[in-house]
Amino acid sequence: MAVRRHRCSNAGRRGQALAETAILFPLLMLLVLGSADLGRLFFAAVEITNAAREGARQGVIYDPSLPGNPNDGYPQVLAVVQGEAIDLQAAGALQSPIASPSHCLPSSPPYADSYYPSTPNSGWVYVCFDGSDGATGPAVDSIRVTILYNATPITPMLGSLIGGSSGNLHLYASSLMVVQGATCHAASRRWSWR
Repeated sequence: MAVRRHRCSNAGRRGQALAETAILFPLLMLLVLGSADLGRLFFAAVEITNAAREGARQGVIYDPSLPGNPNDGYPQVLAVVQGEAIDLQAAGALQSPIASPSHCLPSSPPYADSYYPSTPNSGWVYVCFDGSDGATGPAVDSIRVTILYNATPITPMLGSLIGGSSGNLHLYASSLMVVQGATCHAASRRWSWR
């Protein structure tokens, strides 16, 4: 009796590999683009955090020769914020959201959608001097710099998963610093910072 041997054809193997690739390719691309999107969002979060910190630092520097801080105005703080987030400036400008330069947000995070810019990949810079909306600088007690950034993911699916119905993700960073000022206590000959 003769035994028949079945050989697998190479065409069948190639067809199976092509079908498997066609099924897995969209998933692979989604993972790659999703990873790139998460990297962009993380980068934007780090940029606005550093920009808020540097903007607040600009407003609290004390110059004993004056005495005071000549760089405590809103334009100087905004310029430092924009300079620190120079990589985000190419995508969308960080600007003041209102005509009046000083603005204190009335609530704590999470902020309402109305406080965020509607333009994708842009941010608004809120600078609050001494916790008062009427103070435009120089700050006497404290300065808070808050950046609200509207990030738009490249991957639509990621935007709908983490961004909600609008597809945008709202990032924020805030930095509060106490104004530095030197006072000398004559009795103890010691410097203290207020």
